[in-house]
Amino acid sequence: DADLSGMIVGMTMQTTPEEIYRALIESTAYGARVILDNYRRLHAVAPEKLIVRIPVVPGCNLEEIPLIADFLRQYPPALAEPLAYHAMGVSKAEAMRQTAFQAEAPNAEKMAEVKTMFYGLNIK
Repeated sequence: DADLSGMIVGMTMQTTPEEIYRALIESTAYGARVILDNYRRLHAVAPEKLIVRIPVVPGCNLEEIPLIADFLRQYPPALAEPLAYHAMGVSKAEAMRQTAFQAEAPNAEKMAEVKTMFYGLNIK
């Protein structure tokens, strides 16, 4: 939620930018851990019902795609579906007076490359 705010407790005048950056990364990792733990719980109960859609956004998450694929090979869903970024949400964000993230849609070659990263999984 882009409207959430927070603070870093315990900073002093000696706190370095690197320490602040690490705190930000750790807070993001905590959110990701909750998502992964929930996925594991769902997988333990009904893996045949899991459908995972992975947005592919150049300039945003291409580096994470191999990590996602490795995780999914450990906990295979019924279907893994890489989805190419599209700008459909831009007009919705603008209507709500929000700044929309905009990127170039990945071309067919990039999507084919991404799909190869999900070898061994049922891919759509």
